[in-house]
Amino acid sequence: MRAVLMYHSIDDSGSPISITESDFERHLAWLSSGAVSVVPFSEIASTPADEHAVALTFDDAFTSFADFAWPRLKDRGLPASVFVVSDHVGGNNQWGGRADPGIPSLALSGWEDLARVAEEGAELGCHSRTHPDLTRLTRAQVEEELVGSRAQIQAETGVLASSFAYPFGYHGPDARELAREHFEQSCTTSLDILPPAPPAHLQPRLDAWYYRGASGASRLAAWNSLRFHAHLRFRAGARRLRAAFRPLGPRF
Repeated sequence: MRAVLMYHSIDDSGSPISITESDFERHLAWLSSGAVSVVPFSEIASTPADEHAVALTFDDAFTSFADFAWPRLKDRGLPASVFVVSDHVGGNNQWGGRADPGIPSLALSGWEDLARVAEEGAELGCHSRTHPDLTRLTRAQVEEELVGSRAQIQAETGVLASSFAYPFGYHGPDARELAREHFEQSCTTSLDILPPAPPAHLQPRLDAWYYRGASGASRLAAWNSLRFHAHLRFRAGARRLRAAFRPLGPRF
């Protein structure tokens, strides 16, 4: 079984984009135990379907990735990808100057730290320039969000990003087509494991928020068991039900 595990911030706020340092340490214990192979996001789709493998992604490039998560991953030889919102580098996550209810305003890493983690082995991916809902933009605006972000990352760090994460997980025909044109792989926020033949530009992910606390870490460690899949089906079903009543879904 293969999956992509999605993180945002490591902090104590209790928000939907946050897990605590203790939570992350529990995840690290499992990730470094040998129970699964931890591979770069760029390689997860090509990993044999019968292998137990996971890729780690961190959306938005919060300072907690460069300052806390990445040093611990690097010390254990575990790869990770961080998706950068290029116009907000060194700023915060108030996309468009607006705060989202229930989401704290958190600092984002600067270019120097992003260049450093890339030099140390982390993969840098694009998460757009401004973190908009791409389904509300014209095709030209979507292309500028994607291509402009990649150009900024390359200019500031020397890294030509090959992966993309759709902001909020939202994607329409233009975003999907342009992602296929400009990137090798892209990921969504759809809650699922990778299918046997995953679509390169619609890869689902598991939200680390569902594996908080000792009980959550235990569910994660029950990888590919009946318990693991039952919990995943329940959470995925609950998300679909919420989306039916709140079409825009969670905005992070």
